[in-house]
Amino acid sequence: FEGHHFRPVTGKGVRAYGYHISALSSPSIVFPGDTRNFSTEGLPDLPSADYCFANVWLGDKNGFAANYDDIMMPFIHYMLHFSEKNILLTHLYECGRRDEDMWRREHAELIADEISKISPNTKVHIPHAGDMIRFV
Repeated sequence: FEGHHFRPVTGKGVRAYGYHISALSSPSIVFPGDTRNFSTEGLPDLPSADYCFANVWLGDKNGFAANYDDIMMPFIHYMLHFSEKNILLTHLYECGRRDEDMWRREHAELIADEISKISPNTKVHIPHAGDMIRFV
């Protein structure tokens, strides 16, 4: 499906796609892609997935910001749109990023804390490099 990689204010970005993967007797997975616009408008009507791979992005040059509420809450609701079961927070420590554009584990932990308040039954995973993830 068409991804939302264009920034909502400036419209800058590149075409990107998201993927919903399902198979009989297997957990379903959604990867919304490298997302910059967290509006659910125009998204296809997909069934809720068992797992959502969420690329953490809380704005340009916001790596050291004190408050992320204006973008973190739309990010959370966007990812919960795809799955209320399991969310994997990814896109952390991306090679080649400047410090102010780098998303770290502490950002993912802030997101995980907020998800636990909004959707307590959602399991949030923050994998480390090399972690093996089993889909059950």
